[in-house]
Amino acid sequence: MADTNNYTFFTALNRCDNKTYMMRNDYGSGFGQVGEFFCWNNEVYEIISMGGGGTTVIMVATFYNDYVTAYPNCPCGLIPQPPTNCQDFTRISEYFYFYFDDNCSVNSQQVCWINSFGTMDQYTFRGREDSGYDIQRQDYKSSPSLYTDGWTDISYYGWNPETKVWNNQQSLTGILHTGIIPKSDADWLTEELLRSSNVWLIDDEGDLYPIILTNSEVVKPNFQLPTQVSLSIEYKGAFPTLRQNR
Repeated sequence: MADTNNYTFFTALNRCDNKTYMMRNDYGSGFGQVGEFFCWNNEVYEIISMGGGGTTVIMVATFYNDYVTAYPNCPCGLIPQPPTNCQDFTRISEYFYFYFDDNCSVNSQQVCWINSFGTMDQYTFRGREDSGYDIQRQDYKSSPSLYTDGWTDISYYGWNPETKVWNNQQSLTGILHTGIIPKSDADWLTEELLRSSNVWLIDDEGDLYPIILTNSEVVKPNFQLPTQVSLSIEYKGAFPTLRQNR
């Protein structure tokens, strides 16, 4: 060990970047022995030999017997922080962005039905809602106004029979999705809602609109599989709207 003017000279290996440095510890004589570890600038160093030119000047008083003990105090550039208050909104990492898909809907739809006990049950579908119309048209063919001798040649445009719609009925249709739900909820909806013959939608005013479920198959959730569960119902309106009847 070189001891000059109360300095300690040694060569140390930076365990973070695996480079060696010739150091002079200005804390005093005898601070640092071969095989000891210390922290400097939040990085771990190991003393591998004594002596040297001391081109890097440090001020270290604490040394550790092994790397495992030293590392928590200077984990390669990470500055040790006190325990963080979980209510503290200070940003401590880079930004993460999350994008919502269309499986969620702000317009949650309430459904009620007569259960197997003869009483009313109710559930709110908070997933995506798809809606549309089932359109049934009936048409007929009429003779053109200039029809006299029964023209059938297609070159006489407008003289052939004209097809018209005389009856147009439309029924509301839709698909309601629950999103991810507990298997117990899925089992309850499978047994009670999907097997019910009397089902209604509840509108924003609290009025009941009767619907008919059109699901052709009901599959009960498998409690033996560790998978996520979602459920959907298909329906059409019980009262079709007559758009035309002539």
